[in-house]
Amino acid sequence: MVLALLITSYSIFCPTQIVNAEATADSKVISSESSKLIEDKMKPDNTKILADDELAEVLTERGVINQTHTERLYDKEDDLNTLVYLDNDGSETAYIFNEAVKYVDSNNNIKDKSNVISDNIANKKFVDKYAYVNDKNDINSYFPKTLEKGTGIVLDSKNVSVEMYPNTNTVANVKKQNESLVVYDDVFGKDIQLQYEPIFEGYKENIVLNDDKVNKFSFIIEADGTYLEKNCEAINIVNSETKKTVAVINPIYVYDSLQGDTPEGETHYTFANSMDFSKISDGKYEIVVTVNQEFLSRPTTIYPVYVDPTIVTVDADEGYRKGIEDLPLYNGSAVAKVSSGANTAGVIGYVDSTYGVGRMLMKFPSLKSKVFMNSKHTIQMARLNLTDVSGQSASAYVTAYYYGGTPWTEESVYSLSEWVGAGDRIAGAQFSYPDNTQKYINLLSAFKKWQGDVAEKKYSSIQNGIMLKNTTSETNTKYYKGICTSESTSNKPYITVKYFYNGVKGARYVPKTDYQNINCIGYAFDVSYDDAIRFRKNIKDFENYKNLSVSEALRKTKIEMKKWLDEEFTSSGWREVTNYNDNLKSNEWLVCMRVGVNKDIITDEKGNKGLCDYHFWYRASDGKWYNKHGWFNESKCIENVLDPSSIPADNSSGWELVYPNPVTGANETYKNFYSSDTVFYAVKAG
Repeated sequence: MVLALLITSYSIFCPTQIVNAEATADSKVISSESSKLIEDKMKPDNTKILADDELAEVLTERGVINQTHTERLYDKEDDLNTLVYLDNDGSETAYIFNEAVKYVDSNNNIKDKSNVISDNIANKKFVDKYAYVNDKNDINSYFPKTLEKGTGIVLDSKNVSVEMYPNTNTVANVKKQNESLVVYDDVFGKDIQLQYEPIFEGYKENIVLNDDKVNKFSFIIEADGTYLEKNCEAINIVNSETKKTVAVINPIYVYDSLQGDTPEGETHYTFANSMDFSKISDGKYEIVVTVNQEFLSRPTTIYPVYVDPTIVTVDADEGYRKGIEDLPLYNGSAVAKVSSGANTAGVIGYVDSTYGVGRMLMKFPSLKSKVFMNSKHTIQMARLNLTDVSGQSASAYVTAYYYGGTPWTEESVYSLSEWVGAGDRIAGAQFSYPDNTQKYINLLSAFKKWQGDVAEKKYSSIQNGIMLKNTTSETNTKYYKGICTSESTSNKPYITVKYFYNGVKGARYVPKTDYQNINCIGYAFDVSYDDAIRFRKNIKDFENYKNLSVSEALRKTKIEMKKWLDEEFTSSGWREVTNYNDNLKSNEWLVCMRVGVNKDIITDEKGNKGLCDYHFWYRASDGKWYNKHGWFNESKCIENVLDPSSIPADNSSGWELVYPNPVTGANETYKNFYSSDTVFYAVKAG
C-alpha cells in the first residue's frame, strides 16, 4: 500500500500550487492578546513524566513516546506550528511542524488540533443531515449521515466552504470505523467503498476497489465564490474576487496492496491516471477521476486497490508559511523541467531511466525567529524526523548536506546549479523496511552553525537549508528510499530541538594582577572584594576541614554557602539546582562549585601540611564557562565544556588547584584536587 505513495507517478512530479508570493510571509504568530489568554501554569513539577495521552495529538500521531517531558510550556510557543515541553532535566524541547497544529477558537483561546471525529454538530446548518465532524479544529470536515447526490463531505473553514459528493444515484449510510475514520459502502457499485479521514488541513479520501470493473468516478464539487483551475495533476480552488488559492485537491495516487519489495519486472502503482473537471454553473463543477484500466486488469495487481485524493485548505489570509519546505529534484530528462514541490513523497536514490536520480532540498523558514536560535541558549539536540514509505527492505543511508546552490522555492525545477549544490556533510540515517522506516538525521552541528549565523545576522546558510542524498547508491533501484514530504497526509517531516537557557550574566575578563583583586567566589557570583573574603572569614573552622573526607568537607561547605548566599542575595535570590541544564529564569545565571582536600600540600611557611579549598565557575550568556584561580590570576574561559560535573578532577581545564607556594611565592598547579561532587547554584541578578 505504501509503495505508490512514493513511486514516480506522473502526478507526483507535477506541482500543486500551495500559496502565492504574498502568502509566504512569516509563520502565523500568536498575538500577545491570545498569549495572555492562555491559562497561567503552576511551577513545573519535574518529577512527573507526562503520560503519552497527555501529549498533543500530533505527537502521538507521529509515534512520539514520552520519556522526559514533564510540563507543556504554552507561553513559549511562538506560533501555531510549534509545541514546547519542559524536560525532567530542566531543559526544554521544541517540536516544529510544517503545518499549523494548533488553532485559535471562537473565544480567542489557543487549542491543539485533533483529527478525532465527534457527533457533536454545533453548527446549526449541519445538524440535520450530518453525523460526524472533527470539532477540535478550525478547519472542519463534516460527514453526512447518508452520502448521496446533493449531500456530500463538507470542508469548512473561515476562507472557504467546499462540498463534494459522488455523482451517482446511490445512497450510502455512514459507518464509523474508528475515532477518525468513516466509510460509505457500495457508492460507485458493489464492493466500492469510500473512506474519509480528517487531517489537520482538510481531509483524505480513499476510493477502495476490490476488482477492475469500474475505473471512472464522477464527483460534484460546490464552493460559492470560487472557480477551479488545473495545475498539472492538481486542481486549485480559487477565490473569484481575490484570485488567491483557498484550497487544493492534490494529485491522485493509485496503488495496490503489495507490501515489501517489488518483484522484479512488476509495477504495483500507476501514474497513468487523470483528474479533470468541467463547469456546471458558477461555483459548481464536475470532477472526473480516471484510473488506468490496464493497471487494474493486470494479473499481478493485488487487491484492494486504493485511489487516494486529498483536499486541503490554504490559509492565504493569515500570511501562512510552512514551517518546513521541501523540493524533490530529479535529473531525468523527462521531468527535469517539471516542479515536484507538491509531491507527497520524494524518491531519494535511483528511480529509473526516465526520471533518473532523486534528491531532496529542505529548509526551515521559521527557525531564525525561534528563541533557542539566539546566543543565550545552548542547543543540545536537533533532529530532522523522516519517514520512509518505499517498502524496500534493502538498507540505505539518506544523508544531509549543507546546500550551497542557487536559491529555490517549492515551485523550482531541476537545474545543474541545484543538483551540484551539496556542500559539507552533516549527518545521515539508515532506512530499511519494516524496522527502520521512521528515523532521524542529527542536525545538531547545522543548528549550532545556524545559531551563530543568526547571532551575526548572516542568514544565507539557514535560508538555503540542506540537501538529502542517497549515499548508499544512486545507481540501483534496490536502494531508493521514499521520504514523506511536507505535502504528505501523514508521516510528515518535523524538527525536534532540545535546548536550555545559558543565563543572564555576560562574559567578563579580569586581568592578572600583582595585588589582591578578586578570587573565584567573587568572580563567579560577581560580588565585591569585601563580600568575597567575608565568606571565608565566616567559616570559623575552615582550616580544620583539611582533616575531613572530601564528601564531609563538601557537606559542611554547603551549609556555610547557604548562610552566605542568604546574606548576599537573600533566600529568594538564589537556589540550588541539580544539573548544568536546569531551567533558569530570565534573570538568573548559573554557578558551580567543587571542594577539594589534600593532606600533603604545604600550606604555610612553617611547613604545615594540608589544605581544604573550594573553587567556583560560572556560565555566561554565551554558553561558555569561566573561572578565576585565586586573587592574583587572570580569569579564563573553559572551552568545550558543557557539563562541569563531567570533567574529571585530573583535567587541567578548570578543576586543577592553582596555589602559590608559601615559600617561593610562585604558582604551583595540583591536579586531582577538586574532586568532590559538583554543586550548582542559580543566582538571581539584581
